[in-house]
Amino acid sequence: MRAKIVAPAKQVDRKTIQEFIKYFSLNEIECELGENLFSSSHYFSASDDQRTTDLQKALDSDEIDVIFCARGGYGTSRIIDDLDFSKFVLNPKLIVGFSDITVLLNHASNLGFPSVHASVGGIFDASNKVKMSSFFDLMEILKGGNCKMEASKNERNRSGKASAEVVGGNLSLLSHIVGTPSAIHDREIILAIEEVDEYLYAIDRMFVQLKRSGIFNLVKGVIIGHFSLIKDGNPSFGSLVEDIVLEHTPSHVPVGFNFPFGHKDENKPFFIGKKAELNVSRSGSSLVYL
Repeated sequence: MRAKIVAPAKQVDRKTIQEFIKYFSLNEIECELGENLFSSSHYFSASDDQRTTDLQKALDSDEIDVIFCARGGYGTSRIIDDLDFSKFVLNPKLIVGFSDITVLLNHASNLGFPSVHASVGGIFDASNKVKMSSFFDLMEILKGGNCKMEASKNERNRSGKASAEVVGGNLSLLSHIVGTPSAIHDREIILAIEEVDEYLYAIDRMFVQLKRSGIFNLVKGVIIGHFSLIKDGNPSFGSLVEDIVLEHTPSHVPVGFNFPFGHKDENKPFFIGKKAELNVSRSGSSLVYL
């Protein structure tokens, strides 16, 4: 298997990426590097033009199977409209990433091609057993193994079953792409959501934005991953994350909390743009791809 590593958003650490490459070479994945992977332009990994060029070459390539987006941060939405997906459609490959890469994952799913929501090189740490467990799972699904996620019990779960295409990712980015060609539209979905370092009022505002955009008219089920480093204000917003989610999602839609993905060490990989079956009960939940 051949892969290419690009950095369409924030700048990356060379040593971390090199450790990531070493690990995957031991597992028979040959990694090619984007020309501007280790450049920098203030906050970004490189200029908009350089990041676009690297990602465009990866999308166009007929020699690679996987595109690893080195890390998130911010920057992918600045270049998404300058990308040409015509060769990618003829020769698709898996795109792997999360956080800011939510834009690219959902854009690809709108074109009819699956991607993988997962951690990649920018936060690789071979000494961290929890992180490595998620990397091992990523390796399994890249090699064609089964993809499923299970979540621990939560008394706030809204029980039920659903079967639909899984889309989503980072809440801020899902809100950000509303009204653009990358937005989720025109199909039944299971919506996956995670978030990090936001105030509760901002989380509520983003859910309101999604609801007003009509996305919950498409939703057959919701899975909630990690909401990490969440902050309250003064005065308090008065609602927890679970309260906000349940208030804004339709009452007939199953909602499962505690799914192990997002901005924590445990970030289990799952497909964006593939159909799965969701089962939710208060004793636990599961997402199994069909």
